[in-house]
Amino acid sequence: MKKYRLPVVKILESNFKIGLALNDAAVKVWTDKYFYCVERPETYIRREINPEWEPLHHTPPFPAYPSGHSAFGASATQFMMKFYGEEIDFMDRSHEGRKEFVGTPRHFTSFSQMAKENALSRMYIGVHFRMDCEEGLRLGKAVGERVAAIQLYRDVSRK
Repeated sequence: MKKYRLPVVKILESNFKIGLALNDAAVKVWTDKYFYCVERPETYIRREINPEWEPLHHTPPFPAYPSGHSAFGASATQFMMKFYGEEIDFMDRSHEGRKEFVGTPRHFTSFSQMAKENALSRMYIGVHFRMDCEEGLRLGKAVGERVAAIQLYRDVSRK
């Protein structure tokens, strides 16, 4: 964020709108989860394919569709793309030093890349179907777009 040299009011706006995007995405996700009531991969696979199958991560005890993780990430990254621009270049080192995390720091060149990787991670660990992740991405992007368009204050400065 330092490279943008934003005034305090813009930093506050960014933080507020990210929170708003996450909250609005959560409301829509939870409404949809209990409207559609789609089962998780673990439930389907154990019933239809292999009763011994285990996902790589604990399966949450609520409906799968749409993926909240995907929607939350997409809502925040879509807002940030509109606020800061699509092109970014940074290394995510947030997991360094954590014993439970296996992997290396992730390099990202766009907010879209971050959102997609975040969404698909839920499919790769076995807690979501692809359609859950894709709908979460779509929903989150729509929320992020709407939040980015909100005008919080008027510019009353004279030109």
